[in-house]
Amino acid sequence: MISSLHIEDLAVDRGDRRLFAGFGLDLRAGEAVALVGRNGAGKTSLLRAVAGFVRPAAGRVRFAGAAGDLDPDEARSGGVHLLGHHDGLKTTRTA
Repeated sequence: MISSLHIEDLAVDRGDRRLFAGFGLDLRAGEAVALVGRNGAGKTSLLRAVAGFVRPAAGRVRFAGAAGDLDPDEARSGGVHLLGHHDGLKTTRTA
């Protein structure tokens, strides 16, 4: 079980553009954070990097459990879920 998330010096690129660099965060189970910013600032890309869908240009994402660091792939497969902002249904289609 994931008990904490540690993001260290993270940088994410989209194409030739660096969205952000030097991002860090320590978050423990039960804590919450609000991620705000203008369009194109990299909010969704940050979440995708944490979820493992995007490879960071620099830095790292670590997950820890009660006994210490967890393997990132195992932690993601068992305890990380990303709900995107795109609709799952196609409203132009009918049953």
